[in-house]
Amino acid sequence: PDTGLVRFGARDYDPQTGRWTAKDPIRFDGDAWNLYGYVISDPVNFIDALGLERFRSSRSNERYVFGRSGSRVPPGGRLSRFSEAHIGSARTA
Repeated sequence: PDTGLVRFGARDYDPQTGRWTAKDPIRFDGDAWNLYGYVISDPVNFIDALGLERFRSSRSNERYVFGRSGSRVPPGGRLSRFSEAHIGSARTA
């Protein structure tokens, strides 16, 4: 069924209210005090495909995106090890 929500990996966004439907699953590990925020309020320079870790958007001369922990992911690369670590910790917290 169509709920009208936009899926962002680990949580959903409601475009009608302009709000997330849940708190950030990585909690304060995301370097932000607002648990309902997204990529430290800078979606122009960062992406968060799974909703679990922000990555700097690739510039035209770069072939990778960079995570806040210094991780580097090539285009088409997988982020599964990040999601396993954060989803596991979010469920036990």
